[in-house]
Amino acid sequence: MASIQKNQKEIVIVVKEGCGFCSQARMLCGANNLSAAFHDKDSKEGKLWAAKAPKSYSTWPRIFVDNVFLGGAKQLREVLHSKDMI
Repeated sequence: MASIQKNQKEIVIVVKEGCGFCSQARMLCGANNLSAAFHDKDSKEGKLWAAKAPKSYSTWPRIFVDNVFLGGAKQLREVLHSKDMI
């Protein structure tokens, strides 16, 4: 699993309107002072990023760290709570 540091180059989160897990991801970023670019899944940028996720991944949000797919809100929470988080 990827590690996330506060000086990470790029965090991109593709969200779906009305998605509770998407809201959780946004709150986790705020609570941990992480700067992330958020894109709606129906926007041009969102569609480009969402297409990079594994085909088997069908839920939202879709989170990428330095252009590598991390997963969703659960995976973000796990990484942030791991001992590797700076």
